[in-house]
Parts: sequence; structure tokens; C-alpha cells
Amino acid sequence: MAKLTGKKISLILLGFLILVLMWRYLYFDLNGVTNGWEYRMAIVSIILVIYYIAVWKILKFRLISPSFFILLSMWLFHVSLVVVMGFKLHEYNPYIMLYRYGNQNSFNALFFSNVVITFYVFGLILFFTKKSSTVEETTSEDLVETKICRGIGITLFFITILPMLYTNYAQVTAKIAEGYSGTMSADTSFHGIPLGWFTKLFLPSILLIMASYKNNKRKFLMIMVPIITYYTIFMFFTGRKGNTIQTIAPILVMYFFYFKPKVKIVHLALVYGGLYIMTIVTQTRKMSVDTNFWDQVKYLVLEANPIVDMMYEMGGTIKAVIQMQLAVPDTGSFLFGLTYISGIFVSISNGLKLSIATPLNHYAVFADYLSLPERGALLNSSVASMGGSSIAEWWWNFGWFSIIFVLLFAKLILDYENKLIKLLNNPTKLAIWCSFLYYIMRYTRGYITDAVWDPLFIYCFIMVIYKYCKKKVRVKNRDQSYE
Repeated sequence: MAKLTGKKISLILLGFLILVLMWRYLYFDLNGVTNGWEYRMAIVSIILVIYYIAVWKILKFRLISPSFFILLSMWLFHVSLVVVMGFKLHEYNPYIMLYRYGNQNSFNALFFSNVVITFYVFGLILFFTKKSSTVEETTSEDLVETKICRGIGITLFFITILPMLYTNYAQVTAKIAEGYSGTMSADTSFHGIPLGWFTKLFLPSILLIMASYKNNKRKFLMIMVPIITYYTIFMFFTGRKGNTIQTIAPILVMYFFYFKPKVKIVHLALVYGGLYIMTIVTQTRKMSVDTNFWDQVKYLVLEANPIVDMMYEMGGTIKAVIQMQLAVPDTGSFLFGLTYISGIFVSISNGLKLSIATPLNHYAVFADYLSLPERGALLNSSVASMGGSSIAEWWWNFGWFSIIFVLLFAKLILDYENKLIKLLNNPTKLAIWCSFLYYIMRYTRGYITDAVWDPLFIYCFIMVIYKYCKKKVRVKNRDQSYE
């Protein structure tokens, strides 16, 4: 049980004070926005970011951790755009998501998002307990675990590498033919054989191999660096930065949990370099891979503004929150958790290629819900190729009571983080659980259905192999003892 210290109470009270001042500062805009609302919302958003940084520093939270990546993902996808436009860091564009549905609706969605994200931080403060993360010295049992882990990882790697490369090739080909939108609908099956069953095991295979070198930093890096480089290059040619970030995050978490490197200037430089590449990648979405491709890339290299462009591009997910607030409660009722019950059935049903849970789609995926005639023509016409949002989903289910639910969400993230720490000396289980971060991050800008079936499949598939290997080792050791 997390202890509520004076330091924690002070930080929570400070956060509440900031929220009260935020409400007072934005009070007139809540009743009817006036010119300059973006600037005022941007000011508040930056103050809250400073508060989050202070919390991280004072409580000594891990910088590279699931709780950090979840916070970063929620803020970038929901709040960052208004900071860019509020401080006039990008030219005005009336067609971006911040302005498409009316200033008041955007303001309301941003206000809600800032409050929810702050309560997520409150949850981290409340339930945080410092856990030591030490890797034990190598023992005979540890050598067996390492051997099993590496064996499973290498086997899965060779099974999944060709399907993964073929899938990536199909996506790059689709980008060349149809542009960025083509990568989303590319046919990645091989002569009618779906490859998703294989490709979803590729990241776990890499994590398994890396975890087997938990006592060898040099070999760990020899695997990690080429993998990150490959995904960066793939991102460069397809523009699919979301999947790349979600893939790299669990790799970095494993590296920092095992080896605890201090964050230095060189690390920050690498992050900035990564953002710089992402900025160029974002622009390549709109470009065809033809004879002029490299000339256009050279121009982008000179013009790129990494952090601002990333925030401008990623912040459009606020659209989902705006739409859900337009739909509920005006055209429908709050679901009070029904989404999560339905989402489990829908996700598993879809994963097994069954249609028995199809009637539940309208409760599990809000894009389907918004497409219903009751939502009205405006919302019906705006759900094509619509992404999800955890914050929008929380509004759909709980409205303003989301501030209570998000406290529970924060506890679950901390429980997950502590689970990783407990598994540091079991590389196979750590790799499995670490791979789940990909899906948790995906959920922040997706649906609950994105975070059920795939983790369940990965866990069951690898654990069956792991249990079989462990049993064989025990039988072999028993036979040797009889001899």
C-alpha cells in the first residue's frame, strides 16, 4: 500500500491550486470563448507541464518508464496542438482539428483533457511506491532461464522476420502507389494468408533476445541499435511514426530498467535527432516516392522544426474528444464502463476472426457509435478513418467522473511498472510483459479493443512454449540426478 507522505499531499494540493487558478483564468472562455483563447489555454497547458516536471523531479519518478510514456503520449496527442497555435509557432490553418468543429467545442475538449491528464498525475502521486530494481548475480538457475529465453526469442525471430519484412515491403509499396493513406489499407496478406499472427510476435522476439543479455550491455546494445535504426528507416519511407514510437518505447524501457544509464546530454541530443527525423517523416506522408523525392527531403531537412512540427502533427487527436463531447450527453447516454466489458468480447471475437460480438461494436468502438444516425449528419460524416482516444473513451463512459476513473488507470500503470521490476530476473516473462507497453501506448490514441486480444495472444503463445521448455529442463535434471 502506497504511503501518503507530506510531500505527496503538498504536491497534490499544489496541483489542485493550479487547477483552481486555471478555472478562474479561463472562466469567461468556459461560458463563451473570445479572441486569444488559444493563447490562454496554451499558457495553462505549459504551467501544467511545469507542474508535471516538478512532480517527476521531487518524487524521483523514473524518466524512462511506462508511466512517463503514457503521460507523454496523452499530452502530445491531446494538448500539444493548442500550444503550437496559442504561441503562434505555426501559421494559422482553419482546417486543422483545433478549428474544424468550432472554437468553443475545442476549448471545452482541451479543458477536459488538461484536467484528466492532471488527475492521471495525481494518481501517480497517490499510488507511487519506490521499488528497487536490481539484477541478481548469475546463478545456475539464471543460466537456464537465460538459455530458454534466448532460445524462444531466436526461434520466434526466424519465424517472424520474413512475414514482418514482407508486411513492411507491402506498406512501402502502398506508400509509393497511393501515398500515406495507402499504408493504412495495404494488403499485407501473402497469397491470402494473413500475416498478422506472425508479425505481432516480432517485437516480443526482439525483447526476448535482448532480455537474455541482461548481464551483457554490449550485446544488448548490438541488438537494440540496429532494430531502432531499422524502424527509423521504415518510418522514414512510410510516415508511420506512431507504430515506430510504440515499438521503440518498450525497448528503451527494458534497456533503462536493466542497465540504469544516467540521462546525459548525448541522450537528449539523440532524442532531438529522433524528433528531427520524425518531423521530416511527417512531411514525407504527403510526398510520392519518385525522382523528386530526395530533392524534397533535402528541402525539409533545412526547414524542419522538430518539436513544433511534431506537436502540430500529433495534437489532432483532440478531434476525438471534441466529437464525443458533441455526441454525449446531447445525443446519447454515458455508458459507465460498458465499453470495457464489450471491448473485451469484441477484441477477442475479432482476434479469432469470429463475428459473434459484432452487435457490441457500437458500445466498444466510439467510431462505430458516432456513425449511428442518432448522432447527426455532422458526426456521421466525420468518422471515416477516425482514430481513437483514451480520453474521449473516458468521456463517453464517465463524463466528468473520468477524473475518478483515471486515478484507477494511473494505479494500473504503476502496478504494471512494478510488475516489470519484479520480473527483472526472469527475462522471458519480463520480455512478454514489456511488449505490452506497445499496446498500452496505442490505447492512448486508440480504443480499448486495441489492448486486449493481441497482448492475450502473445502472453498465451509464449508462455505455453516457456512452460514446455521449463518442464523439459526439469525432466532432464531429474533424469541426470537418478543417474
